[in-house]
Amino acid sequence: MERFNTGISESKLQERAKRFGVGIDKEKLLERAERFGIFDTGLENKKKKNRIERFGITNTEDKLAQRIERFGLNDDKNKIKDRIERFKK
Repeated sequence: MERFNTGISESKLQERAKRFGVGIDKEKLLERAERFGIFDTGLENKKKKNRIERFGITNTEDKLAQRIERFGLNDDKNKIKDRIERFKK
């Protein structure tokens, strides 16, 4: 388990729980981390999963192809071909 970007062993958590009479509830720890914005890898993965569900996975190659269509950008092969045709005259 990680808290405040430092590792905490399970045995230490159990010892602390015995000493103070408090149970360890990982769900409560995650809720608290989310509420106060504490970094937690499990929480970050949950946020990423929610973002993927909301926006979908984007394929960079598809986006690049759409951008080329929209702005009329030429790839290198077409550039060379156009340049050869332009200077033949």
